[in-house]
Amino acid sequence: MMSKEVKDVINIAKKAGEKILEIYDTDYKKYEKRDKSPVTEADLISEKIILQGLKKYNYGFLSEEKGDNLRNLNNGKNWVIDPLDGTLDFIQKTGEFSIMVGLVCRGEPILGVVYQPTEDKVYFAEKGRGAYLAYKGAIRKLRVSQISKMEEVRLLSSRNHFNPMEVC
Repeated sequence: MMSKEVKDVINIAKKAGEKILEIYDTDYKKYEKRDKSPVTEADLISEKIILQGLKKYNYGFLSEEKGDNLRNLNNGKNWVIDPLDGTLDFIQKTGEFSIMVGLVCRGEPILGVVYQPTEDKVYFAEKGRGAYLAYKGAIRKLRVSQISKMEEVRLLSSRNHFNPMEVC
């Protein structure tokens, strides 16, 4: 059902998530990036764990905090990493944050993992193999909704990235 790369990324994301949760209820350090968005000690430690774990693949990477090493951008594989997506939620203690790691080849996505440490949920997908949710010891295949009537659609929005232009 899943490749060795997906298994590795899940294990690495869980290791990073474990460390994030250790930091979560402490008096951690906070910084401000050039764009004025927040970054925490947890973001930086998570990124370090992920980059160290993925180093063996010798692919390029694009990571939110560290920047990039896109030596293979046009002809090889590159990891795309957000070591703590939802930093504001992390700071606000909502529990609504994730670790995201994707792999692209020549700009085309080939796998992705999203790990929610507070829920211990793992979403993963791989080109040609489908998308799945691993939760409470079970793995469930995900599918695209068959809902076609707009009035039946459920929409989720971020409290920290709400855009009034997105509301009908």
